[in-house]
Amino acid sequence: RGLGISNKDLSSIAVGYDPSSGQTTITPPTTTTPPVTSTTSKTIKFTWRYNNKDYDYSDVFSSDLYSYYKNLSKVLTFSSDNPPTNLRESYYNLFLSSQSSKDNSIDRILTGLRALAQKEGFSEDQTVEFILAFIQYIPYDYSKPQNAIVPNYPYETLYTTLGVCSDKTFLAVMFLRRLGYGAAIFDFPDIKHSVVAVACPVDQSTYGSGYCYVETTNYFPIGVIPPTINAGVAVSSDDQLNLIFDTTRWGKVE
Repeated sequence: RGLGISNKDLSSIAVGYDPSSGQTTITPPTTTTPPVTSTTSKTIKFTWRYNNKDYDYSDVFSSDLYSYYKNLSKVLTFSSDNPPTNLRESYYNLFLSSQSSKDNSIDRILTGLRALAQKEGFSEDQTVEFILAFIQYIPYDYSKPQNAIVPNYPYETLYTTLGVCSDKTFLAVMFLRRLGYGAAIFDFPDIKHSVVAVACPVDQSTYGSGYCYVETTNYFPIGVIPPTINAGVAVSSDDQLNLIFDTTRWGKVE
């Protein structure tokens, strides 16, 4: 699966028999019945770019599992006499773990991406950048209303290959933590934006937090803060390069 090979590909290989083994030689049929494609799954292809090279990865996703997540509650429920210590963190945690025993999509995709990275001879740091680029290149979901966004579970983001900043940030947090890296979320309430942050040396970190900023709505290197948000998507231009490490222009960070 990590190479994009499916049962459909394998079924197209003609089967022959070796007479020396004592078996009768059988001529493969000239026509074969096309394999039946399940209506409860579909193959999804992801494309992205890293180090000026194009990459792609395909995987099979369950339509039933997507429907399960789509209809799953996205409301945090708790007893009024025992509220969570951190309300927002408790709410975010709904989206930062698998909600179904049938969902192994994160591990499956990471196995495929790490195999690609190993084939390219990437270092550990490059592998993290490579995998984050996979998420950064997932298209932004412009169909979501900006003033009333309900987050997607990571499986929904992968299945639809669409997401806003929070959707892609949740997916990135899960990827980073599954890879063994510390991950946090930076929220910017003044501009209604959120990004993932990866654990890094304090003296190199953003806001002295011990975490380096990683934009998720568009491709930017780790640590670079995009100068502009346009319709939810981070963008920059050559005349704004002096702003890429400016930690004050987006207001309060939480």
